[in-house]
Amino acid sequence: MPASPAITLLGQVFVQCDSDLMLARRIRRDVAERGRDVGGVIDQYLRFVKPAYDNFVLPSSRHADIIVPGFDNGVREPGNRGHITPDAGKLDRWPSN
Repeated sequence: MPASPAITLLGQVFVQCDSDLMLARRIRRDVAERGRDVGGVIDQYLRFVKPAYDNFVLPSSRHADIIVPGFDNGVREPGNRGHITPDAGKLDRWPSN
């Protein structure tokens, strides 16, 4: 799927998120939606997810044109997704399908 023209104009975007928040979201999701226990989620996070993030994802931020602080970048409901438009970075809504 090609990138939106607005995103293409922005260049490379990196959404930064605190690791504690990433873990909390993962625990909430995996326990509620996947039936996993908290200990297993934490073990997987510490053994695989966090090291992979630190070694591969985080270093890619140095290539970003824009770094967006992700303290409140929660998942939006389908049909209520927004995107940044080229005119002054205003938030616009995706067209409904």
